[in-house]
Amino acid sequence: MSAAISLKNVTKLFSNKRGIDGVNLEIKSGEIFGFLGPNGAGKTTTIRCLMDFIRPNSGSIKLLGKDAHIDSVEIKAKTGFLSSDPTLYGKWTGKQYLDFFAQVRGKNNVDDLVKRLGLDLNIQFQHLSSGNKQKLALILALYGKPELIIMDEPTKALDPLLQQEIYAILHEYKAGGGTVFVSSHNLPEVEKICDRVAVIREGKIVAEETMQSIREMAIHLVTISSAVVINKKDFDFPNVEVAHSSDKHTLLKVKGDLNPVMKAVTKYKLKDLEVTHANLEDIFLEYYK
Repeated sequence: MSAAISLKNVTKLFSNKRGIDGVNLEIKSGEIFGFLGPNGAGKTTTIRCLMDFIRPNSGSIKLLGKDAHIDSVEIKAKTGFLSSDPTLYGKWTGKQYLDFFAQVRGKNNVDDLVKRLGLDLNIQFQHLSSGNKQKLALILALYGKPELIIMDEPTKALDPLLQQEIYAILHEYKAGGGTVFVSSHNLPEVEKICDRVAVIREGKIVAEETMQSIREMAIHLVTISSAVVINKKDFDFPNVEVAHSSDKHTLLKVKGDLNPVMKAVTKYKLKDLEVTHANLEDIFLEYYK
């Protein structure tokens, strides 16, 4: 499968030394790729380089097989973009924006998207709520059936029900052959929609995994309530961390095999025992901290 996005040794440093340093990424056509990291890690800088809004100091960037700078106009004709903070001309209504896009990108029926997102097209952009501004920006990013969409925090300011609708829309877009590069710090969101993810920290890629491989990094949280005092030494195993403990109550974080812990638990007269899976955020914090 061909690469929709390719970054090779891309570096962009600013005067304060922050930016990105030697970033290598390859996003396949037809996948949803999550780009994760805390604020200031380099996510937005990477996206600005992809969109040719800023130029890297070194390295190469290709989108849809074309050079991000030399072929910027051609690439933008096939790419949808959603910024983390959409800023459009305030006095135009949503309808005026759609009419303008029809002239630039050709007629494209987005009535279904407008209806699904519940957007009133007759209100000026400056009078829209932050959530409705986000809806309009998303519709414009999808306008014209682009081959690639680059999104920075796509569900920012949207309520949970609308977030679920966005996830459904993106899955439908992927099913139609589209590729999505999505930057987010919302790990539950990434867990729902992405095929692969990369983690950036202090400008460097520190991990690149499939969602399946991340889920296989099993971490369980084991909560033990006992009728008698619990001896923490009974759970002194290489893959076990005592996260919290009192006389008759213990919370364990277990990486990998649960069986040694379960065997040790049988020594106690239990009041309660709970075993849960750690969420994606816990896994990332544990493996990439």
